[in-house]
Amino acid sequence: MSITVTWANEQKTAFNWQFQGQWTWLEYSEAMKQSNAMSDEVSHRIDVIVDLRQSGMIPSNALSYVRFERAEHPEKMGRIAVVGASIFVKTLIDILSRLNQNFQSRFRVVKTMEEAQQILARPLSNEH
Repeated sequence: MSITVTWANEQKTAFNWQFQGQWTWLEYSEAMKQSNAMSDEVSHRIDVIVDLRQSGMIPSNALSYVRFERAEHPEKMGRIAVVGASIFVKTLIDILSRLNQNFQSRFRVVKTMEEAQQILARPLSNEH
């Protein structure tokens, strides 16, 4: 699988989604299912680190696919830090943020894994 989903820490407060090489929307959907199953293990909010540093190009129809993919436990969805975003991904996040204010408040584009971990370690009140 070109998308690997693991817990980012022992406390299970964040997922690490690692994208490697070329991947498909079917693999993305399977990763979402895996995340949903893993989220059943906890009752708290879960943040996500999306690691695109080794990702190939984003498959076509990205805007429509990402908008319609849903988590089974939206109440557990936390912040999302995107590492290694291309100009295309940054533009996609900008478009989705304009369509949905909640989307904008949840996403951060960062340059390093350390920066992602620092942002997600902060209390939610410090994000705005």
